[in-house]
Amino acid sequence: SSAKALQSAIVQSRSTISSTTNTLEPSIADAISQNIVDSISNTVNKVTAVSQDGARTIQTLETEIEGLISNVVVPKYGQANAGEMMANRDIHKLAAEKYSKILEITMQSKNASSSTTAAPNGFTNNNGHTKNSNDIMAALLGDQYETISTSKLQQAELQQQLDKATSSTFTGRQRIVSNLTTYTTERDQVATRMEELKLEMHRLATTHSNLTQKINDRTLDLTKFDRNLTGEGKDIEARLAETNKKAQAYDNVVGLVHYLEQLGGVLTTSTASFTKAVVTKTPVGEEALEKFLRSMELYLMRMKRYFDAEVRMVGFLRERAISLEQQLPSLEFEIQECTALGMTSNVSEMTKNLKDMVQNVADDRGIADALSREAENMRHDLMERSEQYLDMVRRGESKALDNTAHGSVLDTIRQNAIQIELPETRRYKVLMTSVSGIASRPIAAPAPIAAPAPIA
Repeated sequence: SSAKALQSAIVQSRSTISSTTNTLEPSIADAISQNIVDSISNTVNKVTAVSQDGARTIQTLETEIEGLISNVVVPKYGQANAGEMMANRDIHKLAAEKYSKILEITMQSKNASSSTTAAPNGFTNNNGHTKNSNDIMAALLGDQYETISTSKLQQAELQQQLDKATSSTFTGRQRIVSNLTTYTTERDQVATRMEELKLEMHRLATTHSNLTQKINDRTLDLTKFDRNLTGEGKDIEARLAETNKKAQAYDNVVGLVHYLEQLGGVLTTSTASFTKAVVTKTPVGEEALEKFLRSMELYLMRMKRYFDAEVRMVGFLRERAISLEQQLPSLEFEIQECTALGMTSNVSEMTKNLKDMVQNVADDRGIADALSREAENMRHDLMERSEQYLDMVRRGESKALDNTAHGSVLDTIRQNAIQIELPETRRYKVLMTSVSGIASRPIAAPAPIAAPAPIA
């Protein structure tokens, strides 16, 4: 059942994170938690989307978008002030989010009415974009995926080199290493059971303590052996120790992937029949399906305008913070001079101004950081919708946009993301590569991406 799969995933996640305090990066631990949250959130969104009256909801969203765009401020003299920039930025963001909702409802309806069967593992990005084990591993490990995967491959090679370099004490050392590995494995198994079987906690805690003591004893023995290693052996030992840290992270995460796949599969299976039934009852209508490509075009262009506005807003805030910060030393110097001259009233006023400036610097930077986090969420939404669109094109359910124009929009957004210091992701690079290659599939004539009416 869904509840059992969720329980298993949570238990395994807690065990993985708690048993790898020293080897698992905080970002990976966060990704594990986010992965489970996303699985549940995606299912809730899917059910919510198809539970609505699709055609009526789309019509309402389109009306709201028209109202939003009509409020875009066009600067009279070519230079918008801070208030106008923020207002335009908010409008473009809201419009892009509403276009995203239109696409979500349309694609959910299309997928639910399609005869395509969900993949066995069912772990998807909201809409049929099935993730396999490697996708989940990459999502959990993030930018460290390549490094940690490589370290896992290097681990065995370094171990062989170390064994060769310490061949004179090979038998004795191998026995100690074997014992150490066995005890460590047993301890990890016990740690997992501690999470699952609370009634046996006392006994397991005692066993855990005993195994830890054995590991400590064997570690001391291992240290004694290693003191006698040659220079080459010590060098390999150091490299192996560093590689083991990253390889351990790989081992911990790969053990969790099965549970996350299982959770995704159960959630997808549980919602499939419900989704089909509801979509049949409240379809979005043929008009929405015919307008799908146009909605995708407008979504991409509104996303581009949002990121353009976000770059300007974040840049303005950061530049203003720097400008204010540069004024602080001279104001502090003036306060010191006035204090020495006994100009009490001036000192009081300037001290208040200094505190206000310091607070303004902190506020500007805090807002800029918050806007950057929102931009990261918007980029995530862009990847979700683009991957879903590509899946529909591959299945022959939609024509393809002009891949050059589509790729250009994605590249512009990528450059904007870099300017506001968002880290580049492997997933975004893969998306850009997929978009550039989709036109080679002879399933439909590509449709050009046209810009919206020049209101903004």
